[in-house]
Amino acid sequence: MIESLLAARSQGKINVATSLPEGKDLIRQGGRPEWRGSASLTWSKGPVQIGTFHQYIGNYDEIGFLDATGKPWLVKSQLTHNLYVQYKFGDAGGFMSGSKIRVGARDITNVGPPLTSGGYDGFVHRPYGRYVYATVTKAFD
Repeated sequence: MIESLLAARSQGKINVATSLPEGKDLIRQGGRPEWRGSASLTWSKGPVQIGTFHQYIGNYDEIGFLDATGKPWLVKSQLTHNLYVQYKFGDAGGFMSGSKIRVGARDITNVGPPLTSGGYDGFVHRPYGRYVYATVTKAFD
């Protein structure tokens, strides 16, 4: 990609004063973690369902913020866990017939986003720690 940008600059297609990225690997720099991963697991038995979701975001260097030795600030990796329990009412009649109730928690270990020079990086991490939620769903026929 850098070659095509250099060619366009030499042909006058882009401004010659435009600064271009150096031809080096940008992984682990400025909000580009090398590793990301997620996994989920759902278990159901009858009307009960339990689910988990786990997400890993690797560390990276914040290149615009240096420590006292001149090294870029290391934004730590993050591993979050979500969990929910759900109950589905049958279709036997009554007000709750065809309804589902779900109670869950996001970021159950309350890790929150890792620290950056601006507080947190909203392009990479979510800006909140643990929270609990509940939903009720009703199907009307």
